[in-house]
Amino acid sequence: MFSKRAIDEANDIDNGIEYLFNFFQGNIVSWERSGGLITDEDVYYGDKIEELKSFFYVDTDKQKYIVSIRIHSRYKKSG
Repeated sequence: MFSKRAIDEANDIDNGIEYLFNFFQGNIVSWERSGGLITDEDVYYGDKIEELKSFFYVDTDKQKYIVSIRIHSRYKKSG
């Protein structure tokens, strides 16, 4: 699911993922993505910045959650 570079550069990704799933209280009853993937791109000091966003609704037998996932990428702009 993650690139080798992302895993190599992540700080303790396994515990971060475990923390996320342990955060949900109760058993997951349903989940649904809210709309499609949102993309944005910009240039900052000559670097290209890309952002991907997605939102999910997660219902458990104890609580309702809205989960926001954001992925940021920064590249040296060519040209």
